Amino acid sequence: MVFCGADELVFPQPETSDYHTIIWHLDPRRHLYMNTSAAAKANSTKTDTASFPAEGSGSRSAMDVCIMASKLAYENKLVVQKVVEEDWNVRPHPKQPS
Repeated sequence: MVFCGADELVFPQPETSDYHTIIWHLDPRRHLYMNTSAAAKANSTKTDTASFPAEGSGSRSAMDVCIMASKLAYENKLVVQKVVEEDWNVRPHPKQPS
């Protein structure tokens, strides 16, 4: 994609965290589905306020994780890292000393 500025053409850089494939532009969602209903909280075995991912394999939140992971598979490493860490609030585990 080429973006037109006032007096110049702007070419996106493929190795940046803001560079997205056409797949991303077809579905630009970044956040995962979170079921925050009272019923989901009551049925959840987790102690957090949101029931994610739901315990059932056919749940909407589990399917959303699969869809989002499939979409992110086409993006570069920096885009994946930005979405996972900033939007999904998942941090990598610290390396254990051997």
